Amino acid sequence: QQELPPIYLQSMKQVIDQGESLGYAILPIENTLEGYVQSHMDLLFSTNLHIDSEIKLEIQFDYIYKPNPKRIYVQYVTKNQCLNFLENHLDETIVLTESNVESYEKYLNDPEGAAIVPRHLVKPIDLVIKGVSNEADNHTRFLILNNQPSSLKLYNKYEPYKVSIVITPKEDR
Repeated sequence: QQELPPIYLQSMKQVIDQGESLGYAILPIENTLEGYVQSHMDLLFSTNLHIDSEIKLEIQFDYIYKPNPKRIYVQYVTKNQCLNFLENHLDETIVLTESNVESYEKYLNDPEGAAIVPRHLVKPIDLVIKGVSNEADNHTRFLILNNQPSSLKLYNKYEPYKVSIVITPKEDR
């Protein structure tokens, strides 16, 4: 098993595009607080990558800020997982971003900035309020995609299976 360094990109479309050239990608697809991420589901239809497996990770968001923040940078799915916290920060302008890494970079470059980011991005020098998710039990399911179709397994009635069904009407009405 090979350990690969993470490559952070600005959007999920870039993740898919880069994944097609590298042969693998990791795509967040569902969150316990937010549900399915529809735009990410749509990306699965536009790629030649195949679902290989999935992982479920606990996600904790922290609020990092500079003195007297005027703007909070937050990724569009992250925002909905932290609405209770944001209700108490109505004086600050919410700026939606494409990714958590983009939120962090914008915060770094803004002297009056703040951001809501996953805990692993927080540095010891950051001013921080920990645990700003709506609920402490927050998990995200990620799909591991690669360019090799998974080999078909034989059906085992004692093994649980997941099935996703996509219905696309021939006529939109």
